[in-house]
Amino acid sequence: MFPSVMQPLEINKPATEKEYQDATTKGADLWKMMRAVDHQALASSFSTVGDLSKHGYTESAFSSGLEECDMAGLASALQDLNVDAKFADDGGFNNEVRHKHNQDTTDADGIQYPHTGAVFHQYCNPTDGVMIAASNYSAASEAKGKNITLLPRLRYWSDVAYLQWLKVCGGTIPKPIRYVIRSTITNNATRKVLWKILERKGLDGYTQWPGLLIEVDSEEGKAILGTPNGASTAYMLIQHKRELGNMQINKVTVFLGKDGGGDGMCPSLCFWIA
Repeated sequence: MFPSVMQPLEINKPATEKEYQDATTKGADLWKMMRAVDHQALASSFSTVGDLSKHGYTESAFSSGLEECDMAGLASALQDLNVDAKFADDGGFNNEVRHKHNQDTTDADGIQYPHTGAVFHQYCNPTDGVMIAASNYSAASEAKGKNITLLPRLRYWSDVAYLQWLKVCGGTIPKPIRYVIRSTITNNATRKVLWKILERKGLDGYTQWPGLLIEVDSEEGKAILGTPNGASTAYMLIQHKRELGNMQINKVTVFLGKDGGGDGMCPSLCFWIA
């Protein structure tokens, strides 16, 4: 089994002007795509829970013991949003779902896809319409340094997270998603854009909830939408309009969870969807 690949964190490093403008441009395009009413143009080919196992993903429990700490760090945000802050095992509505790409597969054309070790780990609360992205390591990032050149077709967070949501909803009809929280972000490209926004606003750091609320149709909002964490959230809505409806991200909160991650400075994002 391959070990997980974790990129070194770049602490408090702002994006360059080009990186920021590139994110803003990408975010502007995604904003338009979310507002489009065509349900078919960019529809995903992955629409059933069975696609997960078909492409080499197996469900497994998260055993590090960190999930309670993560939820505690988000408690203020969840309570302020008037949604449940307890695990399903504790009588709450937040269902843990975690899939690991640990099976080699062969498609109908005989093409073999090796397992990559990718991990997708969310908490899904269909009752309140909340998805919390916990620990996610993509096939592309996990394949680095392993001599893996062929990645599974089902490999993006936007598709896997949607299928995980569908699974928790019973596997047939997904319930609406009102909030997506990308918790304790370690992606450096996203972090750099967020720090650039703080810098432009004259702020010297992240704050705990209620944090910094930004309208997505603003320049800063589009820059966040164009980050890896923002874009994958937008694509989940764009590519699954048929199932989720014509939902759009209209604002985003940048905040620091109670514990802030291992370095004390890992921000979280709450995307507001309507």
